[in-house]
Amino acid sequence: MQALVDARHVANLNTGWKIYLSRGDSMLPQIDHNSLLLVARADFDQLATGMLVIYRDRDGEFVSHRLITRTSEGWVAKGINNSQIDPGLVTRDNLQGMVFGVMRYQNGTDDLSIIPLAQRPAIAYAKKY
Repeated sequence: MQALVDARHVANLNTGWKIYLSRGDSMLPQIDHNSLLLVARADFDQLATGMLVIYRDRDGEFVSHRLITRTSEGWVAKGINNSQIDPGLVTRDNLQGMVFGVMRYQNGTDDLSIIPLAQRPAIAYAKKY
């Protein structure tokens, strides 16, 4: 997977940058299923409406969605193609980072079994609600 090699090269340019593999279609057309997401640490107080973030939801899964509005308890997020907002908020505690780049690949495989377990990117779901 050349796209993963390229994404790792970019992520290694800065401490705290990570790679996630997108699964799902709630963020189409901005983020395709199997896109590689380049994610930087983010200061919660610097987040803004419209930013794409990765956060850990109530089920413990990473979710990639767009910030809609800030409340006193945290940020409301929603997938671009979702009719409903996410059931939980993005908070200081569950925020993983801000998506600053998306690498798509064509003719690739979504079979992560070909990549050694220790080298696989975490999965970030573009969940439907």
